[in-house]
Amino acid sequence: MNRRILYAAYLVAITVVWLYVQFPAGTIRAYAIQKTASLVPGLAMTVDSVDLDFPLAVRFEDVSLSYRGDLALGLSWVEWRPGWKSLIPRRIDVDFETKIDKGRIQGRLELTRAPEWAPKRFQLELEAVQLADLPILARQIGRKISGRCGGEMVYDKENGNARFQAELFLENGQIEIRQPMIKRSALSFSRIDSEIEARGRSVNLRRIAWQGAEIDGEASGTIALKAPLATSELEIRGEAKPHSRFLTELRQTLPERLMPKPGPGGRYKVQLTGTVTKPHYRLL
Repeated sequence: MNRRILYAAYLVAITVVWLYVQFPAGTIRAYAIQKTASLVPGLAMTVDSVDLDFPLAVRFEDVSLSYRGDLALGLSWVEWRPGWKSLIPRRIDVDFETKIDKGRIQGRLELTRAPEWAPKRFQLELEAVQLADLPILARQIGRKISGRCGGEMVYDKENGNARFQAELFLENGQIEIRQPMIKRSALSFSRIDSEIEARGRSVNLRRIAWQGAEIDGEASGTIALKAPLATSELEIRGEAKPHSRFLTELRQTLPERLMPKPGPGGRYKVQLTGTVTKPHYRLL
């Protein structure tokens, strides 16, 4: 029995050494770059180096993602770990983890081929990801945004029907505003909680709760996605309670006809329409 155990351990050791010495880093790097470009037109990936990690994982160092020539994301490293479903023909199942500065992203990606490769399920968990480290975000929404993001996102596609759900939160940040009648370049927040669901080109904002130095509020509504994303149409309604200092600023800058009387608790009904880059605010 002891000889069998020693022999099995010897075979495992030899296999591990062979994998390390003969590891096809160049081939895997080329495959990952090609697969990324084929899944998302306009998306390009560069990788500094590829190494074998244990147990049974591939580690990509210094990864950069660019979208149509502009930097989208810079990652310290990305680790891929194949799942058992990858043994099924026309299936790819990968667990992954990556680091963005001090934040982390981990999740699972399932792809099917029928006849082209396409996502079947995508699950993402974010922890302490700084929005300032996502340059593509500011370009897509047309305004600067900062803060620490966390939460979970899930994409499912069953029988041709795709569904996206997310519960995300932002902490300690700012979002740029471009409203001439408001004498501020940005609004700050201590926390924003959101519950989101999407089917096709329609995004349902089931709940958005904002807590900040200038204003607290809660809203819901829809976003009709367009291309480019900045032209997506907004239809959001809710209630907001400006804090006293900010309320004084509003009364000094907004015409009286645009400042209705507040409801119970000093809360105003608000409406947000227009597009992502050119939103229209209204107090009701």
